[in-house]
Amino acid sequence: MKFRWSEVLNSLLMLAGLCMLIVLLLLGYRFVSVAIGPITFGLEAPQDGDEEPSTNLEEPVICHGPLPSRLVAGDVATVSFDPPLRNNVRSHPGQSYTLLGKLEPGEEVEILDGPVCAGGMYWWRVTSLDDYLTGWTPEGDSENYWLIPR
Repeated sequence: MKFRWSEVLNSLLMLAGLCMLIVLLLLGYRFVSVAIGPITFGLEAPQDGDEEPSTNLEEPVICHGPLPSRLVAGDVATVSFDPPLRNNVRSHPGQSYTLLGKLEPGEEVEILDGPVCAGGMYWWRVTSLDDYLTGWTPEGDSENYWLIPR
């Protein structure tokens, strides 16, 4: 049996990478699924006040500033054509979090969770029915709805 240094080196590199990932997760980094072609990867650094959003279905979420919410978890909604802008999808509710992708006007999404009030907007956790992009996106602002119930 011939000893192969290349196999040993590959195994050590994989073990080092796994150890580094575990340390980063313990430090508060989160794994964020980012797809670029056939490759999926990503880590997001922790941010101040960074905690998992929770929605309490017992109490209604009151958000001062935006138009009243018209969505409910479990609904299907469409990204509005008026205005004809793409909706940002982020890792958590709020404009400072990692941008995961964009929803096109007319694209349908399933409402998974929410709402969460952040930055004066109602945020909903959605998944695109076109490409399965999943994350948090706002319903609208004080003048326009960007997600329209179907």
